[in-house]
Amino acid sequence: MKGLVLKDLYYLKGFLKQYFLVAAFLTAWSVFLKNSSFMVTYLLVMGNTLLLSTSSMDEAVYFNRFALTMPVSRKMLVQSKYILLILIETSALLVGLLFGFFLELSPYRFNGASRWVTTSFDWSGNVILFVLFVGVSSVTLPVVFKLGVEKARNIYVIVMLGLAVLIFGGLKLCQMAGISLEALKRLEEVPPVEFVTVLLALCAAVVVISYRISLRMIRNKEL
Repeated sequence: MKGLVLKDLYYLKGFLKQYFLVAAFLTAWSVFLKNSSFMVTYLLVMGNTLLLSTSSMDEAVYFNRFALTMPVSRKMLVQSKYILLILIETSALLVGLLFGFFLELSPYRFNGASRWVTTSFDWSGNVILFVLFVGVSSVTLPVVFKLGVEKARNIYVIVMLGLAVLIFGGLKLCQMAGISLEALKRLEEVPPVEFVTVLLALCAAVVVISYRISLRMIRNKEL
């Protein structure tokens, strides 16, 4: 299992330079705006992209078929991708949280005076983004094992667009229909720790369900 995960991490080394360049730009932009959401979103999106990239490389060289000639089971192939998913996205979240705390504590010059300021850093918002992108990957991974990476990329784009339409379109329709959004505002009254705990529990449940579906898919597929 460790070898399968390390294999994927070695794959990713070739992508790191270009991603770091973009990350450096977004870091500077986040510092300028005193908001870490750009950095966190980028890291989580890239986490999803890198996960699909490793699957694409495996598919290109028929790695799964080769791996089964060794003491590697189909279950281990599935488990390695989900471990990689959690590893990459959790790392992205932790980097985003640390970056957000750094921004919150960093000195900021305003009207010629250097002082300490409170930024718009919202750690619970970063966790919500983490749950969202892990959930999207949980939808696409079973498609990878069933239909292949290219179709999974299409599903990924469709799911992301669907979420955008659902969120922003739903809010716009509520405003046009004169529907009150007071119920959404009440969510702000929920303690962040309790809210995040529930979200993480739901995220874990989604990942487990996705894993079981992927396992069934690969067992019924001719590699």
